[in-house]
Amino acid sequence: MPTDCITGSEIGFLRFLRSIRGEATFEPVRFGIVGGVNYLRLFAGVIVVFISMVPPANSVPVSGVVRSKADQSPIAGAEVRVESATQGVVASMSGTFSIDLPSGIMVTLAAGKFGFINSSIRLTPSANSAPVVIRLEPLASGPPLSNPFHDPSVACTYCHAYYYEGWSGAGSGVASRHATAGSNTWVRDLVDGSGTGGGLGQPGYVFKRDSTSLAAGNPYTTGLCAECHLPLLSSLLPEDTPAGARVDLSDAAASSPEGSLERLAYDAGVACEVCHKTESVQQANGEFGRTGFFGKAKLFANDDGVQFGPLPDSDVDIPHIMRAAYNPLHTESRLCAACHEYRMDHDFDGDFDEAGSPPGQTTYSEWLSSSYAQRGVTCQKCHMSPDGDQVDIGVGGPSRSPSQIHNHRFEGATLSRLQRAADVILDATPVAGALQVQAEVRNVGAGHNFPTGFTTRNVILAVTATTDLGQSLVWSSSGTDLVPAWGGVGDEANDYGLKPGRGFARILYGRGEVEGTTQERVIFIDALGEVSNTAIPPKGKDVSHYLFSLEGIPGDIVTVTATLVYRRVWKDLAEEKGWTLDGQGQPYGDLLVEQVHLVVPINHQIEPTPTSTQVEPTPTPTLAEPTPTPTRHPDSCDLVVDGRADAKDLIAYLRDRAGVEDFPTDFNGKNGEDVADLFEFAQFWYQPPPGQ
Repeated sequence: MPTDCITGSEIGFLRFLRSIRGEATFEPVRFGIVGGVNYLRLFAGVIVVFISMVPPANSVPVSGVVRSKADQSPIAGAEVRVESATQGVVASMSGTFSIDLPSGIMVTLAAGKFGFINSSIRLTPSANSAPVVIRLEPLASGPPLSNPFHDPSVACTYCHAYYYEGWSGAGSGVASRHATAGSNTWVRDLVDGSGTGGGLGQPGYVFKRDSTSLAAGNPYTTGLCAECHLPLLSSLLPEDTPAGARVDLSDAAASSPEGSLERLAYDAGVACEVCHKTESVQQANGEFGRTGFFGKAKLFANDDGVQFGPLPDSDVDIPHIMRAAYNPLHTESRLCAACHEYRMDHDFDGDFDEAGSPPGQTTYSEWLSSSYAQRGVTCQKCHMSPDGDQVDIGVGGPSRSPSQIHNHRFEGATLSRLQRAADVILDATPVAGALQVQAEVRNVGAGHNFPTGFTTRNVILAVTATTDLGQSLVWSSSGTDLVPAWGGVGDEANDYGLKPGRGFARILYGRGEVEGTTQERVIFIDALGEVSNTAIPPKGKDVSHYLFSLEGIPGDIVTVTATLVYRRVWKDLAEEKGWTLDGQGQPYGDLLVEQVHLVVPINHQIEPTPTSTQVEPTPTPTLAEPTPTPTRHPDSCDLVVDGRADAKDLIAYLRDRAGVEDFPTDFNGKNGEDVADLFEFAQFWYQPPPGQ
C-alpha cells in the first residue's frame, strides 16, 4: 500500500504499539475513510482509550472508602474511577478501595452504585495523600410522584443537544421511532382506526371492531399497545391494575390539552425519562412474557430528578431535573426487553409465560441465544453506536472516549442497517435441459433474527431467470421453492407470492370468524399459537432451490437474479389500509435490501452421468499432503490469519468496534468485547502465535 497517505499520528500510534514490544521499526499502512468508516476518527478515540488504560508514569496509590450519606455505612461494590475514565476499581465488602492516580495533578474521583446518587470529590494526589471518603446519597423512598416526567424539548435539549437531536430528529427531519411511538398512525389504525382517520369504519383490520379474541372474552380490551407506545402513562399504573383498566391509546391524542401529561405522552412517545427512569426489567417470576410496563419494567418515580445511566462517574446533581445515578441495567440488552420481548396470555388466565403462550416479539431472546450475547455485543453497541465528532455527554462535561457516547437515533430497520444485516449468494448449473439454482440468504450482521420485531415484519427473496434476449424462463413445479401467497398474488411488479423464492416471517394463528375455525397472520393480541417461524437466526442461513426449464430457450446466456426486499407489514394489509406513508409520515414501500445477478452460459450444459450395468471401478487417487494454513491462536489476536498480529488485524479490530464487520475481539477473555482488549492486542503486536 502507498505510504504517502500515512499521517504522523498514525505512524506515532503504530510506533507506540511496536515500542510496547521493544521494537524500533514499523510497517506502514494506509488508513482513511474506507467502506464508510472514518479510521482517522476511530484512531483518535482508540488513542484516548489506550492512554486512559495505561497508568501515568508518576502515579501514586490513593486509598479510600465509599459510604452512605444516610448512616455512614460502607457501600460494598461501588464503582470508583477518575471522571471520564473507561475503567476504575470496585470497592471491597467493607467499602474500601485503592486506585492509582497521577501525582500532583488535580483530578475528580467519582463513585456510583445502583441504589444511590453518584458523587465525586476533587483532590491532588501525592505520596502522602490521606485516605479519602466518597459519600453517596441513597435513592429516595416513599410513594411515587403523580407525574415525575419532564418535557424533553425543555428539560433535556439544552444540556444534551446531541442526544435530543438524534431522538427527536431535529435537524435531520426524521425522528426516532421512540419519539413517535405515541403518535404512530399505523399502531392507532390497527387498534381503533384513529391514526389516518375513519375510526371503526376504516378498511382493513381494526382490533376494537374485528378482534376475534375480544369476541371470545379477551380481558385485555386496550390491546396492550399503550404499554409501550404510551409509557409516560402506563408506567405510572399500579401493577395490580385490572387488565381492562390499563391505559388505552385513546387516552392520549393530538387533541389532549397542551401541557397535560396525556399530551406529552402522545407527543414524546418513549421519551428520554422512560428509559432513564427505568430501574429494573423483569417479572416477579423472572420471565419476560408481559408487555412493557404491565408488570415487567419498573420505573423509579419517587424523585423527579433521578436519571439512571451507564456511567458511575457522571456527577450532576440538579434537584428536580438531573440527579445522575448509576444503573448497570443501562449497559445491558435487558433494558430493551421491556418492549422488545413479550408473549400473549392466549387463554386469559393471567399467565403470559406458560407453555404455548404465543410470542409477540422475541428480539431479546433471539439475541440472548446468539453468539453476540456470548461475546458481550449488546443491543446498545449496534443500535446506539457512537458516531460523529461528539466528545461529551452534556454541556460543560469532560471529554470522553467514543465508547461512552451513544447516538440516540435508535436505528432499526433502516435501509443501511438492513443491507448490512443480510447477504445473498447465488449458484447455478445447467443440467440436461434445465437450470438448477441454489440461493442462500445469510444473516451476517443482525444480532437477532432477520426479520425480527412485530409479527407483521416480513422479508421476501424473489428469484428469476432471464435469457440475454429478454425471455423469462419457466420454473418447474417440482424442485422449486415458492414465496407464500402473503408475498402478494397478482400482476404488480412486487407481487412475489406463489413465484420462485422464499418468505421469511413469523406466522401466528388465532380464532377464526366462524366458531371452531382458525385464521393465520393475526397480530399477537389475537394469537392462540405459532404456525411457523422462517426468520433467519443470527449467523444463520436459509438455503433454497429452484429448477428452470431450458427447453427451446434461445440465446447462450441466462441471468439469474435474486431480489431481497423487506416489508414492515403484510402487503395486503398495507393495501387494505391505503398506507402510502409509514407510521411516522415518511414514504412507505418495499425496501430493497440486496439484488444479486448471476450470468450463466447455457451452451455447454452438463450431461447427466449415463447409467450402466457394468461400471468400471474408479482408481483411488493419490492424495497430496495439504498445504498447512495458519490458524488463529485464541490469544494471538491474529484476526486476519497470516501468522501474526499486525496492521491488518488492527483494521479488523477497528471495523468490529465500528460495527461494520464482526470479529472475535474479546482478546483477554474478560467482560466480553471492550476497550480493554486493545491493550491485550498491543501485547501481541507482530508476535507470531505460540508454537510458530
